[in-house]
Amino acid sequence: MSSYPIIAGFPNILSTATLTSSGVSGSYPLANIIDWRTYIRAHLTSANPASIAADWSGANITIDCWGVSGHDAFTQGNELRLYGSNDGMSFTLIDTVIPTNNNTVFRVIAPTTYKYFLLSCNHIGGGASTQEVGVWYLGNYLEFPELLTTPFDMDIREQRIRSLRGETGLELGNSYEYSLRKPVWTFNWLLSSWITGTFVPWFELAKKYPVFLSWDYTGHPLECYYLGWDMTEFGIPYNNIFRMPLVLKFKGIMEE
Repeated sequence: MSSYPIIAGFPNILSTATLTSSGVSGSYPLANIIDWRTYIRAHLTSANPASIAADWSGANITIDCWGVSGHDAFTQGNELRLYGSNDGMSFTLIDTVIPTNNNTVFRVIAPTTYKYFLLSCNHIGGGASTQEVGVWYLGNYLEFPELLTTPFDMDIREQRIRSLRGETGLELGNSYEYSLRKPVWTFNWLLSSWITGTFVPWFELAKKYPVFLSWDYTGHPLECYYLGWDMTEFGIPYNNIFRMPLVLKFKGIMEE
């Protein structure tokens, strides 16, 4: 059974938390995990296990999803575990995943409330672990009340290839630089009241930041991505009476 598409990324409630770790390199500080850029990373130094803890000074925090991007858990041989606690000492396992590559991890969980959350990077072989983390996200997802209009393709890509030419203009060859993933989400039958009352207020706050995307988190849980908005091609229906299409375009570096 397919699930409705979901999107998450703003707000990242970790931005209001006090963060501590098992150990972190001074050149790659812990604050980097709440910077939206995946290439600005925190480097957790060797520990058993390497971990990051977040607390909100005793406040209860409820989440229903979490994500990690810009990580090297697969390379380091680590399992990613999410724990929760109400006293900062006794932690309960909430979710766990063993990455099969270094691509984005995005997980949907049952609504869970704790005062503390902890991301643990446990080496699969046991012993100490190290870990790089570009983005760690905790929060709540926005679910679209409609399936995506078909056909669609999450693997639409744009390849950037530079043409090399000599002084006389003759082509010397081509140099491949990178590929962008550029999926398009189209919803044909959303109620305009949902678009204007739910989506637009959320989007106005989230539009400056990349987001985690999952088009079918029950049927295809590994097909999750961390992408920015393609703001050069974006339209929101303006009709307040009839059902109007909503077209969302995204772009970001194609992962492995």
